[in-house]
Amino acid sequence: MVEKIIIKGRAPFSDAVKAGNTVFVSGQIPKDPIKGGWADNIRGQTTQCLENIKSILKKADAKVSDIVRMSIFLTDIKDYGGMNEAFLDFFKENGIEKDFPARSAIQVGPLMYREWLIEIDAVAII
Repeated sequence: MVEKIIIKGRAPFSDAVKAGNTVFVSGQIPKDPIKGGWADNIRGQTTQCLENIKSILKKADAKVSDIVRMSIFLTDIKDYGGMNEAFLDFFKENGIEKDFPARSAIQVGPLMYREWLIEIDAVAII
């Protein structure tokens, strides 16, 4: 069975698709879904992307520890260090200090807004 998880008012795609016990989370941007803004630095933007993923996983009855794979898209690979620090802090805050998900990080062109520095997608297995 395939279940689409859609957050109202967003672009014409599913924020996640749950197929059996696997959850595929679409690329999450650094925009705060409540306040509407975003941080002006890579650490804050990384944290927001990860919080957005966590929120979507919750809707799919999954949790951060279920994440097995992530893809990280950076507009400037020089931000890798700050992204990595925020990534480690986020996973530690969620009880994960080792056995992190498999991960790729690549540099891409500009995202929808030039101020956005990062986008992250994820795959989780419940």
